[in-house]
Amino acid sequence: SAAEKPGKEFQIIAKLDTVSNPMHYDPMVDPNHFTFYAKDESGILQKVVFSGTKPQDFERSEKLTMTGTMLNGEFKCNKILMKCPSKYTDDQVVVGTQS
Repeated sequence: SAAEKPGKEFQIIAKLDTVSNPMHYDPMVDPNHFTFYAKDESGILQKVVFSGTKPQDFERSEKLTMTGTMLNGEFKCNKILMKCPSKYTDDQVVVGTQS
């Protein structure tokens, strides 16, 4: 439903997809631009653009709760809550920069 309402802020729960779509982060070019693909609970795969640095251990997250808006076919994310698989690791909240 986020795609049907561009510009409106949504919170989306998804899983990271690194199998068919690689993540891209080059801090030398832009340290506040991280892109990846995630599949929501409906099975829809979407490109996500996070306006911040790539979170530590991002690849290990089980579930992502992302806040942001749809714009030009991409989910522009400004906050990520990462659900970690280990009971010994706390969940992490990462907030991006203002764009």
